[in-house]
Amino acid sequence: MTTTLTSLFAEVKTELQDVGGVRWIEAELLAYYNEALIVTVTERPDTNAQTATFTPVAGAVQTLPATALALIDIDCNSTGKRRNITKVDKYQLDCIEPNWQSASQKAEIIHFCYDKLTPRVFHLYPPATTAARIELITGDYPTLAASVTGNLPLQDWAAPAIKCYMKFKAWSKDAETAGNAALAKAHLDLYQSLLGIQLSASTSAVAAT
Repeated sequence: MTTTLTSLFAEVKTELQDVGGVRWIEAELLAYYNEALIVTVTERPDTNAQTATFTPVAGAVQTLPATALALIDIDCNSTGKRRNITKVDKYQLDCIEPNWQSASQKAEIIHFCYDKLTPRVFHLYPPATTAARIELITGDYPTLAASVTGNLPLQDWAAPAIKCYMKFKAWSKDAETAGNAALAKAHLDLYQSLLGIQLSASTSAVAAT
């Protein structure tokens, strides 16, 4: 979070051999950069991890705060003995106690369930009362840039990957040329490698448009 956008963009322009911004104007690179932030936090929420006390609604089903893109973990109860909260498979709870979501509500939470296919929803066991307080660790939406000012809002170790994604998008602009298509793919592969991820086919398709 100490990497300046000025230096990041300068490095990308140098590596694209377009320091003067002739082939890729600054507005294009900003769009690539902002897309890179969203894709990166979606795939690696820990690049923008935030911890905050969360007040559940009454019941089992909970929705992440509007600022959060995905749930990373739930640490513990924020009150009382601050009991740790462990992640369990919802399928197991459903099999053992089919009616658990309508069980008595408690202020102390024992388990949580989370499925990445529904990234903004999670479940608490036992169902919570409004007196419950828990420590959420979330991957929050990154602050997008309107201009090349300020610092990278993600962890500094993500900066090389962000640059690779921007170059992937830049070279994709002329992907009908075999050399540029190969450069685009190489930078997407390096982006994935740097973050230790494998993007889904749907994410890659969206990113390449």
